[in-house]
Amino acid sequence: MDFGANFAWVEVANMSSIRPIYLDLASVAKVVSLSVSTIEKLVREGAFPAPRLLSGRRVAWLLSEVEAWCEQRPVSNLPPPHNAGRRKSAKLPVEQVAPGELRAG
Repeated sequence: MDFGANFAWVEVANMSSIRPIYLDLASVAKVVSLSVSTIEKLVREGAFPAPRLLSGRRVAWLLSEVEAWCEQRPVSNLPPPHNAGRRKSAKLPVEQVAPGELRAG
């Protein structure tokens, strides 16, 4: 029996279920629901885990450290605002009326 092709398929299928170990800055910001600039500020202040050096010019955050930071956040006694998560409605364009012109209505 030749398991070569099947084995490779199983390996690829298993790889997709592996949790990431490292996150880049944009992913960290998305995971913790903060802006990139806020993450950078918290790192400078020592209030957020520092990134790890992966290569000469590449850094990333260890997922377990980000998760630990999240778990250490205090529980809020404030409920979220009633409009949390809603998008602002687009403003309707204002009709242009020439000075002295009457609008029908």
